[in-house]
Amino acid sequence: MSKEVLLEMRTIKREEFIEWFRQIGGIETKPGTFEGPFWKACVSEPWEVKLGAMNFSSLYVKINVKDDKLEDFMKKFRLRFLRAGG
Repeated sequence: MSKEVLLEMRTIKREEFIEWFRQIGGIETKPGTFEGPFWKACVSEPWEVKLGAMNFSSLYVKINVKDDKLEDFMKKFRLRFLRAGG
């Protein structure tokens, strides 16, 4: 069995996600979709979100991971894309 995680990510470029999925051994099966030995990830096209006077780039990352690997995979993902902010 696998679990699906859907994340809305802001201010991180789409290319950064694509590069990371490639670095961890993912093979692009179609544009924006990567498959590894126990996981699959899809990175959407970005869009702009307006919050007050500011615009932010936003996109969805959908990740499917085998149950027993999910916690470790998500820790690595979150650590890689951790950003400081206020």
